[in-house]
Amino acid sequence: MVSIHLGDPPSLRALFLGELWRGRDNFKVTLRGPLTVRSVASLIIPLYNLSLLAIAISSIAALPVWPASWKIAATALAVFSFLCILRALRMDRYANGIRSLFENLAVAVVYELARALALVSRATHRVRRYGR
Repeated sequence: MVSIHLGDPPSLRALFLGELWRGRDNFKVTLRGPLTVRSVASLIIPLYNLSLLAIAISSIAALPVWPASWKIAATALAVFSFLCILRALRMDRYANGIRSLFENLAVAVVYELARALALVSRATHRVRRYGR
């Protein structure tokens, strides 16, 4: 068996579709093997992020009937953003400068969104490869 690595995705869209596809069976695969701290984190973090996004979206939808719900939406998005910043800072170990930090932040946001949405969407190999 030979492993071929085709490099990093050329765009944020390709990264999103690739992670959406990769995360599609995250729970099933992780729960099959022995649980480690790392594997449990790979289950909890996307679920946590999906919950934050659901809270933010439902709070925004509730704005017409409950104007104060913007505070809940802002808090949920702030926590999601903080987690993305932590990932970007961790990625920035080998990079330098503020520009690379913002680039890493964009990658972290797309990665976290895709992994969270993979829990509720069915991405096929065709989605990953062709964007369909």
